[in-house]
Amino acid sequence: LKARLKAEAEAAIEQMFEEWEAGQALTLSDIERMALKVGRAVEEEAGQGLAEHEGAEMRVSQCPDCGGKLQDKGLKTKHVLSEAGELQLKRRYYYCPSCHKGIFPPG
Repeated sequence: LKARLKAEAEAAIEQMFEEWEAGQALTLSDIERMALKVGRAVEEEAGQGLAEHEGAEMRVSQCPDCGGKLQDKGLKTKHVLSEAGELQLKRRYYYCPSCHKGIFPPG
């Protein structure tokens, strides 16, 4: 995960330098816009990576609501709106046949 985040940061910084023509005069607004763009790219990847990492290996067998036995439905993708923006998470999905609820741990 650490290597993935470093690579994403490096790619965002490289893109910034590709878009900035050497010798080009920048205003403070230009500099802020460029820095914010790099920051958003890194922020999105960090949020995505950490969220996936936290839920990737989590296994549950019992429904937290009714105590019934959960069925593992495999890896599923879920779109989540977070403080950093929209994330697309891939995690294990469980279904409880007793109370008819789906569970996408850790929450």
